[in-house]
Amino acid sequence: MEAFARRRRVAKRQRQAEAAATSWHAVAHRPPRPDGSPLPGSQPLTLLLIVADSAGLAFGYITGVLLANAWDREVGHPFAWCMAFVAITVLVFMWRDQYSRRVTLDAVAEVPATASALAIAALVFGTAGLVANRSSRAAIAGIFACGLSVVVVPVMRSVVYAWERRRRCRGAQRNIAILGMGDVALELAERIDANPDLGMRVVLFFDREGPPDGGPLATRDQVRDDDLVPLLKSHSVDQVIVAFTRSGDDEVLDMVRRTDLDVDVAIVPRLFDVTTPKLRVDEVSRIPFVTMPKRTCHGISAVAKRLVDVVVAVVGLVALAPLLGLVALLIRLDSPGPVLFRQRRVGRGGTTFDMLKFRTMCDGAESLVDDLRGLSDVDSILFKMRRDPRVTRVGRHLRRFSIDELPQLWNVLVGQMSVVGPRPPLPSEVAEYPVWFHKRQSVRPGITGLWQVRGRSDLDFDESTRLDLYYVEHWSPWLDVEIALRTVGVVLFGRGAY
Repeated sequence: MEAFARRRRVAKRQRQAEAAATSWHAVAHRPPRPDGSPLPGSQPLTLLLIVADSAGLAFGYITGVLLANAWDREVGHPFAWCMAFVAITVLVFMWRDQYSRRVTLDAVAEVPATASALAIAALVFGTAGLVANRSSRAAIAGIFACGLSVVVVPVMRSVVYAWERRRRCRGAQRNIAILGMGDVALELAERIDANPDLGMRVVLFFDREGPPDGGPLATRDQVRDDDLVPLLKSHSVDQVIVAFTRSGDDEVLDMVRRTDLDVDVAIVPRLFDVTTPKLRVDEVSRIPFVTMPKRTCHGISAVAKRLVDVVVAVVGLVALAPLLGLVALLIRLDSPGPVLFRQRRVGRGGTTFDMLKFRTMCDGAESLVDDLRGLSDVDSILFKMRRDPRVTRVGRHLRRFSIDELPQLWNVLVGQMSVVGPRPPLPSEVAEYPVWFHKRQSVRPGITGLWQVRGRSDLDFDESTRLDLYYVEHWSPWLDVEIALRTVGVVLFGRGAY
């Protein structure tokens, strides 16, 4: 063990000596944030979140008191108990790291963590109510309040996040320096530039080795070790992101920590395409390693998912029966042809089935695809046209709000599809898949999915397939809930549908 440590020290000294003999390549990307301008995710956001949460929790508790009173359980001193409930819950939120600085502002994605924190707060508050009041009245009101707050708190946070996103788009952004000049560094910068609401501004690329000749970063400066820190300071860098650099990570981290440069350091993991949001950091004799939990839908999880599918399908078909009948009548009156459109799709395990949709095109529309393929708006295996001449007048409205997908509830009921899942592919698409793409067929396809809430028809084939694989590899009950909640907003606003 001592020999191994000695070799590491020798190798590290050699790397440092080699680094000292070379220079850094640096490329300015965008001008830094003006001096004195506000930073994203700073104290105002935290304070606003606490105020918004407190207001939502107070509303939830007052409503809970009214519900408890309706059960003939009068709650004494409701104002004092309300303040206690808000204080306890906000403290639990702080303990559960609900107010830490965040890049992505997404109240829906936070629902699982919020619900978990509210469950803990309900347990603490209920116990305190029973001990202090020797009665279940305050505890019952607290339970009602927590249930309501699962909905109210995300709504209040959405308002705050909308304000913060607008603030970021107006210039409240952190200056980012990316250590690396390869494809991953460029892709990271491209995604940051395309999403100003992240509150990040890439101002500089730097690395020991320069970018490939002829690339977008071909024009560059060279700086010595002693000049690198002043360069970062001159660009007011707030964070350094290590993105597949060819420099030694330990060398860069040591350099940053030895200086008085007050920056955060983030590292893009080597397997970023397959990492999950729920990573676990373990350690063996002070050597850390990251574990990616296996997330597959099998066993009890698969049974529970199927049970939810059946319940949703039955309730949906019964509750929406009048709407389904009205849509069928409108289709009949609008154009000749059948009410339902049947299309062969590939399901779980590679089996094929007839997927049902309300007909939104003229009868025989599939026979016209070859004539229109040259007019497709996407350059991929898929055929999509924003102004498809085959779409009927009624069909255009059905597509906009995804009403044409409702007959697929029958496919869900008979076990061919799920409410949430990957996009059901055509056999012709599956024939073009690489071998590793077939993993998406390990689960039932869904009426909605990540492809539906991340762009619908605006996505190309590669992007939609990548989202399908992400769903299969990262499945969880909460992911299904999140997708279902997002689907409501996407459908109501008709985004990406044509």
